[in-house]
Amino acid sequence: MTRRRGHLPIGLLFTLLGLSGALVRFVSLFVVPTSLRNPSAQRPLWQAAEAEESRGERLVAAAAGAGTTPADSDAESAPPETFPGLKSVLGGDLQRCSVEPLTGWYRDGYCRTDDNDQGRHLVCVSTTEDFLQYQRAIGNDLSTPMPMYGFPGLKPGDNWCVCASRWAEAVVAGVSAPVRAHATHVMAGNFAPEETLRRLAIDL
Repeated sequence: MTRRRGHLPIGLLFTLLGLSGALVRFVSLFVVPTSLRNPSAQRPLWQAAEAEESRGERLVAAAAGAGTTPADSDAESAPPETFPGLKSVLGGDLQRCSVEPLTGWYRDGYCRTDDNDQGRHLVCVSTTEDFLQYQRAIGNDLSTPMPMYGFPGLKPGDNWCVCASRWAEAVVAGVSAPVRAHATHVMAGNFAPEETLRRLAIDL
């Protein structure tokens, strides 16, 4: 049989074509991006943006959670500290009046007293501007700091254990003198009726 010059046999031609296709597929594994080799792996841009945003939100939430400890949560929900064995004018355990600024005859935050406390610092007052001005006018300056006595000087809104008699003077004069009744010692009832203390209480 006569074979034409310049023409490959049909069988050899198909063999070469098959080898070329295999070579192309092999090279594509290393050169062509995965997203082009597998169209289903491609995502629209909006889906990619949403995924990145969700990842960012998860990171922010994790960072915020890392700063919160069970101790922090317990501190926020903990009841007010009380002094064992001492009662307030309401009959319950005496609560702490203030630690910032640190108040009390004993400078422990409680409106408790002893025989050496001639002023009887029994009433936990939530100070107002009117109250501080009145106290200054009657010679009981509560605004000026006196470091030698551990007194920082008060500003409106501070809680402070004040002399029961000075507080009673302010009430009689019609000056705003709100109290924290749960932090006011039961002996304050010797200077004012319980009804008055309840009427001026801000923590009932």
